[in-house]
Amino acid sequence: MAIRPPRRDLIEVGLHRDNAQWTISVLGDVDATSAGVLVEPLTAATGGPAERVVLDLSEVTFFGSHGLCAVVDAHQRAVSRGITLVVVCSRGVSRLLEVTGVADTLRQDAVLTDRAPTC
Repeated sequence: MAIRPPRRDLIEVGLHRDNAQWTISVLGDVDATSAGVLVEPLTAATGGPAERVVLDLSEVTFFGSHGLCAVVDAHQRAVSRGITLVVVCSRGVSRLLEVTGVADTLRQDAVLTDRAPTC
């Protein structure tokens, strides 16, 4: 089995830092071939000195299990470092998080919303 590089043509990820807040915006499909593009900025934002990380998934058109793993990993890193993780979801992503039980986990330690947070 060959290892394929992440498909950057399926996903667009923006990363912005403003003082102690990182904002990661995602556009497109997050699946097995593109989720790797999301992992690097999530790791950087939740692994460094930040107070808050906003993961904006409101423009995501498909969100698969690899995306779920990336969010759960980011959540665990954020919690272990005392960082507030805010996940902004489209209706489809929100439904997937609910069905898989990930939403309940996020609500314990993070903020899960369908609207962009006001800063």
